[in-house]
Amino acid sequence: IGVTWRDYVQVFKDYPRYRYYFLSGFCQHIGNWFVQIAGLLLVEHLSAHHGSEGKSLGSLILSVMIPKGIFAQVGGILADRFDRRNLLVSMNIASAIIALFYILAVALGSLKLVFIITGLRSAIESAQYSSVHGLIPLLVPDPRALQLAVTIQSWAWCLTAILGGMVAGAITAILGYQACYFLDSIAYFASAFFLYYGVPGSFNVTSTTHKDHEMNHAKDGISRDESTLTTSTNPVLSVMQNFYELVIYIHNCGFGMLLFLKTTATLFMAPIDIVSATFAHMQDEDGENESSSSFAMGMTFTVLGIGSWLGPTLLNFITDGNRPYTVQRACVIGLFLASGGWYLVSLSTSFGVGFLLAVLIRSIGASALWLLSTLILQTLTEKQIMGRVLALDFTLFSLVDAGVAIMYGRLYDGGASKQTLSVLAATLALLLGFVWGCYHLAQRGAAAPRFQQLHREGSERSLVVVTEGARGDEEELEMIGNVEH
Repeated sequence: IGVTWRDYVQVFKDYPRYRYYFLSGFCQHIGNWFVQIAGLLLVEHLSAHHGSEGKSLGSLILSVMIPKGIFAQVGGILADRFDRRNLLVSMNIASAIIALFYILAVALGSLKLVFIITGLRSAIESAQYSSVHGLIPLLVPDPRALQLAVTIQSWAWCLTAILGGMVAGAITAILGYQACYFLDSIAYFASAFFLYYGVPGSFNVTSTTHKDHEMNHAKDGISRDESTLTTSTNPVLSVMQNFYELVIYIHNCGFGMLLFLKTTATLFMAPIDIVSATFAHMQDEDGENESSSSFAMGMTFTVLGIGSWLGPTLLNFITDGNRPYTVQRACVIGLFLASGGWYLVSLSTSFGVGFLLAVLIRSIGASALWLLSTLILQTLTEKQIMGRVLALDFTLFSLVDAGVAIMYGRLYDGGASKQTLSVLAATLALLLGFVWGCYHLAQRGAAAPRFQQLHREGSERSLVVVTEGARGDEEELEMIGNVEH
């Protein structure tokens, strides 16, 4: 365990295609930040005179989350059936075109149109999720290098949060919302360009290129006579069979409960947009100060970006991708950090240094949990079914997050203060820390002895399993794929 900056640089040197994947992700993330910040400010502005800011912000989050819950599963099946890079290129181009329709929504001042366009973008983004996260293990197969690559990829999100927070807030205040949406479209076209020209090769896991190591179907409860991905001509039957394979795999893989780690965390993650928007709402004698509000919102997301960079980067010093239990342990630490951050937010009365420091601590914990919980699935899941596993993880998170966001929005409209929402989030994060801490101490999930050490020989994934011998001595067995005691 332990990492240096040279290790991160070495990932770029050893995996040249990953460099362009990073650039593509950077462009995509910065475009998303332009839209997210402009969207929050626009919805807050349009709904202010109705006195229903909380409800409208909750509806905005709902328009994002509901399509994610529906289309993520479609994206998971597509990621396991088609070339993941080509899927990303096509979807990035579609997102670039759709972003331009926001300009029309701003001109009409229509909240309904904003929600519709946001839903369409969310549908594409959710369908992308499995390909985005499922492509990295194909580019960087070594578990330790994969851990660093996933962290580096999170830096793209963090850096764009910092730049996007400052730049988008300033652009919105000076040039208006339309400029942010236009820049978002350009960013998505650039993302597609880097993927198409910088990441050559085949990334279809059903092709012969990626069939060199089959799933251990007998151990996972799937017959060896069955394909890892059903290709029935009946679309309904095909979806049902794919879902059946997914359920069997999750039931037998030994880490299925970890699909609920990120989902349960939505109980305290969801209110960040509502709380941030209310703290950033600045008023003067003439009413709302749009320029000051834009600056405050930009600063808030900048601090979120810094915290999200620090979280996984710092916890990498005590984690090792070859030892998944260390990654799961770091997720538990993230829960307690997030709880402390939310409690400090509740002590803030207005936007200022104290609030930003609290947001920083909260984002350190939440980002570490988000990134590392995904890393566990990327590390332990077979690549032939990884798209569907990641899609299910994303779907569960999205659906629960949508409901929780509505709950927090209704609480705020019903009179609950932003401090009350923060205390509630802090309490839930603390409870989850104890629950998942007990799960980890019980040697469940990635802490199970069967996943004690993970390594690769060439492109082959191997599990080093420790079992108790007849005389109490440890016997080390090396198995390919997932194994059962």
